[in-house]
Amino acid sequence: MHRDEFWAIVEKVKWDELTAVKDSGRAKEDRSYEVGKRRLLEVLPTLEVLRAFDAHYREVSEALYKNQTEWVNEGYGRNRSARTCDLGDDSFGDLLAHIVGLGREEYEASLAEPERVQSRGLHYHFSESFSYCLPSESEYEPLEIQLAREVSALAYWQGQLEAYPESPCSQSEVEWRTKACESLRERLLAQGGTEWTQEQYQAHEDAESAAADAWHRAEAAKRKAKEVAREALLADFEAEWDAKSLEEWL
Repeated sequence: MHRDEFWAIVEKVKWDELTAVKDSGRAKEDRSYEVGKRRLLEVLPTLEVLRAFDAHYREVSEALYKNQTEWVNEGYGRNRSARTCDLGDDSFGDLLAHIVGLGREEYEASLAEPERVQSRGLHYHFSESFSYCLPSESEYEPLEIQLAREVSALAYWQGQLEAYPESPCSQSEVEWRTKACESLRERLLAQGGTEWTQEQYQAHEDAESAAADAWHRAEAAKRKAKEVAREALLADFEAEWDAKSLEEWL
């Protein structure tokens, strides 16, 4: 993927439109990053393409961070609050992600004029968070696994909503998880697939967890074996060196 392709894909999210219209202080399109994610999934059809896009995203984000930090260090000294516009680390990351989401023109203008980033941060002219639009690798798993995972998450949030019926977070999660389940069911049906039961999904998760644990144990065993071999080699070398030194001394 070329950098031009990366920026063309960013433009398809229309992050500026998703976050620009306000209604009583909140984005009119609630959870804008969920909409952005769906748009990215349409134009990032494979895991390989996602990884290429993600690599470019990390590069441009790190370049913007480095540029802003160097500008502040030159003008203010190593003043953390100046660099982050009095924002915490998470909010500063959201600020940089927002600038990337606005597209190439705003990104390059921000690189050329760090004051532009500073002002945007000080006036909270950014939304949380374009980085959430990037799909995870799990969203490229078979549809039956994705659907089972969403059904499990929906059940959890429905329980939270029953316990705390006034919670806006729980209400939003139930709404979005319900839509996600409906969409995944439609896609699975179109493919002629079969929906998993939660028992099947739990068995899959248990198997995945066991495989991951086995891999970590194997890696730990390899590291331990290398450490033992290294210590044995060092001991042999020291013994040989001591014997040689003693012969020379005698």
